[in-house]
Amino acid sequence: MQNYYDVLGVSADATQDQIKKAYRKVAMKYHPDTNSDPSAEEHFKSAATAYDVLSNRDKRAKYDQYGHQQYTSGSSSDFSDVNVNDIFEQFFSGSFPGGGFGRSSSARQRPVFRGSDLRVRIKVSLQDVMHGVTKKIKMAKLVSAENVETKQCKTCEGSGQKTVLQQTFLGNISTSKTCTDCGGFGKVPTNKPTGTDKFGMIKKEDFVRFDVPKGVYSGIELRVSGQGNGAPYGGRSGDLIVYVEEVEDPVIKRQGVDLYYDLWMDISDAALGCEKQIDALGSKFSLKIPKGTQPSKIFKLKGKGIPHLEDQSYRGDLMVHINVWIPKDLNSKQVKLLKKIKEEGSIAPPSNPSDRSFFSRVKQMFS
Repeated sequence: MQNYYDVLGVSADATQDQIKKAYRKVAMKYHPDTNSDPSAEEHFKSAATAYDVLSNRDKRAKYDQYGHQQYTSGSSSDFSDVNVNDIFEQFFSGSFPGGGFGRSSSARQRPVFRGSDLRVRIKVSLQDVMHGVTKKIKMAKLVSAENVETKQCKTCEGSGQKTVLQQTFLGNISTSKTCTDCGGFGKVPTNKPTGTDKFGMIKKEDFVRFDVPKGVYSGIELRVSGQGNGAPYGGRSGDLIVYVEEVEDPVIKRQGVDLYYDLWMDISDAALGCEKQIDALGSKFSLKIPKGTQPSKIFKLKGKGIPHLEDQSYRGDLMVHINVWIPKDLNSKQVKLLKKIKEEGSIAPPSNPSDRSFFSRVKQMFS
């Protein structure tokens, strides 16, 4: 049997203020409303029992003198019928708005219930990512049926809670649990339409509209407030969780907020220079190609990429990768012209090989 001082994590000579602070910490950590661990409830009960003893001068004096032996020796105990919830509520009364943990200051007053969340997967194009998009989807969700009549739950007498007594070495300890018959609502339907569940909820299809912001990416989850399943008897609806999947664009590639675009041109455009129009995801840009532009040259159009999801004022860059098309089939006139240009030495390779090296192009890409 664990020592009460150890339960609260204090020494045997701890002051009342230290004991009070220790109980506050343990109770908040293991309260069943905030801790779903199966063992949390037992820890919470033990802490309440320890605090009930150690916070009372007379009880603490007897505990210090006799310890746990008085519970097994047949002598009478002053610690029977400990109500864990009462200890917690009295201790934290006024400490938190609404009594803390989403409830009112009275355990008998029911909390506000919330419907469950729904999940849906959507696909977005790279153009949607670039400009943002509004989606409209059809989905089924639980809503309160019309003309549902209710009556007070007989099991919990409208409180939504059932008191359970447990026999321990301290005597009878009472705890409150959610009533399984009414689900904690304190009332049950008496007249409900066909197809509804035990709470008078029914599934209906409806259209849901929501905005997908600029800059989203595959794997991100968007939360649409209040578009999940409804809650019985006027409770708050859950949320809709939208899982985003980005569809790869056949022309433009994405890396973070930067875009990569392959621009093709013939030898004459690359050699003589030209001006090209780029249509990137619905946005058109003009790019001046200087004469003598080499294959694999990369032009950076700053701020023409994707907006950052968390800072829409910041945009990535558009990287334009030059590809020069070499014709496979030449007529006799074209062949003569190329031979003549070659004889004149105008198409000799550059004297500085770094201008066309692979490593220089990689360095340029990330500069």
